[in-house]
Amino acid sequence: MKRAGTLARAGLIAGVVLPLLACGNDAGGELTIRVGLSPTPPLVGDARVIVHVVDGDGVPVEGATVEISATPASTTDRPTPTVASEQGGGRYIVPAFPFARAGEWTLRSTVLTADGRAVEREEAIRVSGPPR
Repeated sequence: MKRAGTLARAGLIAGVVLPLLACGNDAGGELTIRVGLSPTPPLVGDARVIVHVVDGDGVPVEGATVEISATPASTTDRPTPTVASEQGGGRYIVPAFPFARAGEWTLRSTVLTADGRAVEREEAIRVSGPPR
């Protein structure tokens, strides 16, 4: 995803707050996201993904589009993202995100704010299993 002057990339760690810097001179231009998975660690099957987004002033970011996707480490396919539903207060949820098999995955979170700032994070996660 590319938006002129607004894209920053970094890794995402489930359950840990990490800053995402959006380029430009806007006040509150820095975004912070916190992503949690339930269960933790995720198991083969469906996991709940909860994303919290705040700006550089700690104000919850509402009206954003938050997309979650995951790819098994053994493939280079780019999956179709799942759009998280907004819950208010900067909180976005995917209630049943599917993990088809155990192993290493790349979890990708993309946030596009209403004012056009876009940030993306990727992080390696481990999915445990057998299937449930």
